[in-house]
Amino acid sequence: MIVSSMALASVFWLQAQTIAPAELRQALQNPEAQLTTQWLQQADDQQFIEQLRTQLEQQHSPIAREWLLQQVIQRLQTMPPSSEAKRFLQPLTDYQSTYALSQDFEGRERAVPMTHIASQARLTLQWYAVRERAAELPTTISLEQLSAEWSQMNVVDQRAWLYRVEHEQHLPSWQLNPSSRTLLTEQAPALAMALAKRHQDTELVAALLQRSADAELVRFAQTLDEWLPTQILLNLSKPLPEKSIHRTVLYAQLARSGDVNALQFIQQKSLAGDDGALYALVQAQPQQAKNLLQKWFASGDAGQQKRAVFGMRLINNSDSEHTLKVWAKQQGLATSVQKELAPWQ
Repeated sequence: MIVSSMALASVFWLQAQTIAPAELRQALQNPEAQLTTQWLQQADDQQFIEQLRTQLEQQHSPIAREWLLQQVIQRLQTMPPSSEAKRFLQPLTDYQSTYALSQDFEGRERAVPMTHIASQARLTLQWYAVRERAAELPTTISLEQLSAEWSQMNVVDQRAWLYRVEHEQHLPSWQLNPSSRTLLTEQAPALAMALAKRHQDTELVAALLQRSADAELVRFAQTLDEWLPTQILLNLSKPLPEKSIHRTVLYAQLARSGDVNALQFIQQKSLAGDDGALYALVQAQPQQAKNLLQKWFASGDAGQQKRAVFGMRLINNSDSEHTLKVWAKQQGLATSVQKELAPWQ
């Protein structure tokens, strides 16, 4: 029998006791909770495993016990897998939360779960499985073979390889050459992203950015400015097609970088009619964008004035509305510019 998510939610609300946030704060201020909180932060891994049950059992407040149980699971997520930790977590995968917190949402009271113990316990066990599997992976497999087998692997094996790439020092002696990059981007894009970041391989990044966007690849593109220099981001953006989401993401990173060359490039693209570049500039540097738009409108060139109007509309605040009204009153504007400013006349 399949139980809908709405039905499961109804079961939770029937079972959970709603409490005010002040009740939770009060429960966590009692001496036992304070000591356990301190222990959570200071105990080494061995002490933690040995003492966690005792620490929870000594909580006289059931509210504090449930809250601290979630904190225990979060600490276990950071520790190496162990049989003791798994024995502790396994029964919690079916844990039914006892409490919900009352919250004011736009003037209406609603209850939200105080903890997410069952889901966090399951995620921690899955994370343990990935780390244990990573230790068992072969050390001699070629990139070509790994790419070819990637789509047939189960999720744990794929995540285990990604874990090895991201966290371990010793990997097979893979050579990132044109053929391996092609195979990776076509057959194992998630692995390609991990290797690109590990080796800061800009050719592999460029190949990935040429792919059609999906959620994972967009998230990857959004992190590029965290580990690649601005000049490289600038070079990566240039060959991307006009409608590419990846180019829009790179424009946003370039616009907020503060780099003179990057900002000049974004300004040039904006004036040339690239709406994505102008939007990125307005979002990242609103005051600088406004000054630039004023300059364009003052140029007297109809093309620049139309771009200025479009940019000012993107700013979309009371100040930009006032500016558009002032521009609309100017005499001698080209008919095409007057048409753009008609709503503010």
